[in-house]
Amino acid sequence: MEEPILEEKVEEVPVLEMEEEEEIPQPEPESNFNSHFEFEEEELSLENQPDESETSSTEESDLEIVTEVQEQEIPDEPVESEVLEEEPITDAQIQTWIETAQEVASAGNAQESLNSLADYISFHPGNFDLRYAYAALLAQYTDNQAESINQLDAALEIEPENENALLLMGQLAELKQDFLLAKNSYEKLIDINDENADAYYRLGMVIAAQFPDQVEQAAKYFKKAAKYDESNVDAVYRYASLLAEQLEKPKKAIKYFEKTLKANTKHPFANYDLAVLYHKMGNKETAREYYLRAIKINPELKTPENDKAFEYKITAYPESAVAHDTIEALKQSIQQLEEMLKAQEEEVAKQAEVLETPKEKLPGEGKIALITGATSGIGRATATLFAENGFDLILTGRRKERLDDLEKALESEYDIKIKTLDFDVRDVKEVERAIENLNEDWQAIDILINNAGKAKGFHPIHEGKLEHWEEMIDTNVKGLLYMTRVVASLMVKRRKGHIINISSTAGKEVYPNGNVYCASKFAVEALTKGMRLDLHSYNIRVSQVAPGHVEETEFALVRFDGDAERARIYEDFKPLNASDVADAILWAITRPPHVNVQDILLMGTQQAGVTIIDRSGRAIFEEEE
Repeated sequence: MEEPILEEKVEEVPVLEMEEEEEIPQPEPESNFNSHFEFEEEELSLENQPDESETSSTEESDLEIVTEVQEQEIPDEPVESEVLEEEPITDAQIQTWIETAQEVASAGNAQESLNSLADYISFHPGNFDLRYAYAALLAQYTDNQAESINQLDAALEIEPENENALLLMGQLAELKQDFLLAKNSYEKLIDINDENADAYYRLGMVIAAQFPDQVEQAAKYFKKAAKYDESNVDAVYRYASLLAEQLEKPKKAIKYFEKTLKANTKHPFANYDLAVLYHKMGNKETAREYYLRAIKINPELKTPENDKAFEYKITAYPESAVAHDTIEALKQSIQQLEEMLKAQEEEVAKQAEVLETPKEKLPGEGKIALITGATSGIGRATATLFAENGFDLILTGRRKERLDDLEKALESEYDIKIKTLDFDVRDVKEVERAIENLNEDWQAIDILINNAGKAKGFHPIHEGKLEHWEEMIDTNVKGLLYMTRVVASLMVKRRKGHIINISSTAGKEVYPNGNVYCASKFAVEALTKGMRLDLHSYNIRVSQVAPGHVEETEFALVRFDGDAERARIYEDFKPLNASDVADAILWAITRPPHVNVQDILLMGTQQAGVTIIDRSGRAIFEEEE
């Protein structure tokens, strides 16, 4: 686990001003390591040092830092006869000093290590690594969290965004019971790295225990911790517990308790939690089976109260009325008991087999899909359908608030990873920066859906607005090219991938006043074919989906510059839904690897061509709606 950071002010070691003729040369650490462990004005002592068996622990936190020695504070007033001037040093020298100090400390001489590092810091007060190493040794070998926090503060003055220092700061703040400082440290760490699983986990722990009014946020952090560290089974379990006990979402809690058991079949409490949930839901038989599994793993859960609640009891058999038949009756009772226990064991085994039967793998599991224009219409519908089918998602768009809302909605419903990127596909620099800044895992994009596009204006060519033309060409053509250029190069390196371009019937047939929009979609058709020719030898599939009229989008509203009255073009016929197009995209994506669906053209039943539409009303589809 990475180490965190604390945010308190630390006074840096001053550089003494001295008479010029009394300049003293800087000591050479390599020459005699032990010779620099002491300050003239202060003698460090190991008096009252607790032995290892007396190491203190903090009950309020599940963090543990061993106390072995008393800390050495860096003196505020260095010796007056010395001039301490910071001289250039190499990173290699610094690392050598730190590693030597750590070795000395681990050998039982922690006090000497602290003295040594304090001495080095006196000569190099602006070096982050020395400050951080000193703070870490203080935290590990002393019980003075306050001084360690001070040293971390000084280190963070030098490198404010160092993740290890922020994580250690949060942990020490928890031990000191300064939970607000811990919370702030972890939140700052997440602002720097929004995939830091340790920070999410610690933040969830702090908020769940100390900020009961923020339980939903705690649940979100536990889920994020599990998302970015699949080995953290406790994060999954704690998320399930909050769903069950605080957020009153039993069905979802069951799902995550089962995930806990899948990762750790001997989890001491998950079976019992499931027993309680099923009991509350009225499914007493399933509750009883989980209870039997729970007490087998954790016998402490078997209490008279639990036995009664889950109907775990042995049927009493009447004594024989005839005295001389007592022994036979006893034998019969024993036999009946054995048969009953055997039946119970078989039932538990049967139930366990059912519970452990692997679920059918979703088509998107282990795959990453990038969808542009994901904040509305076809993009949003596709993101939702892909989430339902297990794809991890990179969602892009210009409206950050909408992206955040979509991310929250999908993560609360589906067990997937989501990355949101707010930028404009028309800006090539933003496109390049967004993709290049993804970590290596997220850059392994399997599917690119070039969905971002728009229509602006509805004028004959001699009345068209130049700004409308530029916006359509920049988005529909250049934006698609910019995204494809960056992502396709990643796919070529991996020799796998699938690109889906969202075109239109307007790319197959022009219509009056659609001039430039139609031209932009004809360009998409041509680019799709050209991409396929260029990329097929790299095992990359290229497809196109060309829908006709689609409602549940902002297409008409954008075309008519927000004029809602003019945008009411679907009231007298039933066009496609955005989800219909999403279905087509998913179908193309999920064909066997040797199959490339090159083009899908789809329209509503009442639309026979670009301008040929039966506008007799939607009544025929009322039942469907």
